[in-house]
Amino acid sequence: MAVDMTELVESLKNEVSPPGTDLYPSVTDTQWLSRLRDAFWEAKLKKAFSSYTLEDDEIVPISGTTDMPREQQQLIVLFAGFRVALTTFQNMNSSFRAKAGPVEYETQKSAQTLKALLDTLRERINAAMEAVDGTSTGNLAMVIDGLYERTQAISYGDLYYVR
Repeated sequence: MAVDMTELVESLKNEVSPPGTDLYPSVTDTQWLSRLRDAFWEAKLKKAFSSYTLEDDEIVPISGTTDMPREQQQLIVLFAGFRVALTTFQNMNSSFRAKAGPVEYETQKSAQTLKALLDTLRERINAAMEAVDGTSTGNLAMVIDGLYERTQAISYGDLYYVR
């Protein structure tokens, strides 16, 4: 038996958008499926799903006939959601300022808020990994810390740090 990855698309959409909204209306199901594929392989690199592989967008057992349990499927959704958050945060302006004559307008996104969101995502993935197969994704903290430092550098105008 196999698990069709297209069945996880709706869960991924729910993961990345608040209830009643669609933050990514132009993203097709094919693009969401691509994110899920990448998330599967990333999780596999982190030693999850050692007894499963991906063939033609279906998760199949390497040996035996046991389908991947739903909690492991949710781990793929969490990884995909984390990857979407990372790319969204990387492309997000942390500060915007406009001035027209005597009128000024400025908005800022708090680096601490972004860090808190990433920390929450990291904790969810770590807890799910430990629940699924007893492993942890401590290296994920380095990615999150790097993104946090980059966001903080941009917010303070330290562009030499970014690129």
